[in-house]
Amino acid sequence: MMKSKANFSDFLNVTKRECNRLVRQPVYIYTLIGAPLLVAIFFITLVHSGLPQNLPIGLIDMDNTPTTRSIARNLNAFEHSEIIANYPSILEAREAVQRGEIYGFFYIPTNFTKDVSAMRRPTLSYYTNDSYILAGSGIFVDMKTMATLASAKVVRSTLMARGLDDQQIAGLLQPISIDAHQINNPWASYAIYLCSDFVPGIFMLLFLLITVYTILNEVKMKTSREWVLLSKQSMIVALSGKLFPQFLIECIIVWGYDYTMYFILGFPCASGFGVMMFGGVLMVLASQGFAIFISGIMPSLRMGISTVSLWGIISLSIGGISFPLPAMAPPLQYLAQLFPLRHYIVFSNDQALNGYDLKYSIWSIVGLCVFALLPLLVLRVLYKRLVKAKYIP
Repeated sequence: MMKSKANFSDFLNVTKRECNRLVRQPVYIYTLIGAPLLVAIFFITLVHSGLPQNLPIGLIDMDNTPTTRSIARNLNAFEHSEIIANYPSILEAREAVQRGEIYGFFYIPTNFTKDVSAMRRPTLSYYTNDSYILAGSGIFVDMKTMATLASAKVVRSTLMARGLDDQQIAGLLQPISIDAHQINNPWASYAIYLCSDFVPGIFMLLFLLITVYTILNEVKMKTSREWVLLSKQSMIVALSGKLFPQFLIECIIVWGYDYTMYFILGFPCASGFGVMMFGGVLMVLASQGFAIFISGIMPSLRMGISTVSLWGIISLSIGGISFPLPAMAPPLQYLAQLFPLRHYIVFSNDQALNGYDLKYSIWSIVGLCVFALLPLLVLRVLYKRLVKAKYIP
């Protein structure tokens, strides 16, 4: 029978026991501290410039005139592309793409300058390897822009020869002026997207794994009964005392990462650091709560680890990081609400990027709180399993 006569001293005894286990077992140090730090450093340094720059491309200049060399110099000046080689034929350039030496190439045909002068409409061609979507899309934009500018330059020269001034030419080349505003990420920085959502998703996966391992490993090692008896058979005291040290470490990791993003890297934080600290606490509590729930319904450590691993990996996609949720099929949009990461992403975007009032994130907060309270559904089941300490391989 579960009892509830435990007091604060029992909570401290369980916490002290867990602290000793954390120090003695390297897996805790690595999962709680080492792995999150490695993930944070890797992604921050990987995308510190916002988007990949100086991606290698090739050039095939079959005309080799001052005009085509000017086009090549202008293309090489774009931030995403860098011409590293000139190829004599499309065949050799294609083989270089297949070998992974370049991500694409720009082709200028023979007699390009002469055909332009004679108004024969020559064709500029560019090829990109979209097997690497980020690199392929980056150089595609550069090459397309260069081809458009080259075409506009020819039209401009023709209009100037006909006696039109610059204002008239500008009105013909671009009759509608574009005033673009990239809301919340005006730098089009890939780092803001990746570090704000993807890295917390990996943190959440690690928190799920270590929480399930912490609970069900007690059953495997046949020490769970000792743990429960130390809490006077109060599951609330047993779980809170055991997970409290991890809760503090995980909050420090999340807060430290947020501080690095918003104060050192200068990422946008419209609602203030205090609000994001609050969101970090909710994320940690939701992770632990969901992991306790899984520990209660899964029969073994192996099944529990596998379940939260699958759940965490799927959440990186269905949570709306790699593909926008509104564009998914309606059943998937509803299914996404079963993943705590989705609620944190909405909260983070609303507060850090949009700067909404906290009341507009209430449903995200409620969702995270629901995951944090899920253990209440499995306390009795988990208690019986811990007391029996019968391990199922």
